[in-house]
Amino acid sequence: MSAGLLLLGGLTGCETNSVNRRIGEKSAAYARLAPEQQVKIRQGVIELGFTADMVYMALGHPDKTTIRQTAEGPVGLWIYDRPRPVDPQLPARLSPLVGLHTPATGEPPDRPAEILYVLFFKGRVLEIKLAAPEG
Repeated sequence: MSAGLLLLGGLTGCETNSVNRRIGEKSAAYARLAPEQQVKIRQGVIELGFTADMVYMALGHPDKTTIRQTAEGPVGLWIYDRPRPVDPQLPARLSPLVGLHTPATGEPPDRPAEILYVLFFKGRVLEIKLAAPEG
């Protein structure tokens, strides 16, 4: 499995404070991470193989969650559909499952440019997908 990454954009001061607060909430889990994983979380970057705690520290609470039971076990889906500030100078890096994306979209500020889907299986991120909102 290749290591996919997702960068939602540059963090402003407010988002940095939020990330720091979430890291404080999960300080024991954060302390056990490799230094390169800690850097990614501080930058708001997630990747395949991250745990739910790692995604939470990087991105915060999802807007919606679902869990489906499959023959192989439960599969969790976290959905982020709120607008987010992005830095147009920073191209987003995505999982190979998704492709490339440039965050400067010109969408109205009250509507997300994309909806982020994070799929968990056996406690780890299995897939990261960005999709345009329906409608």
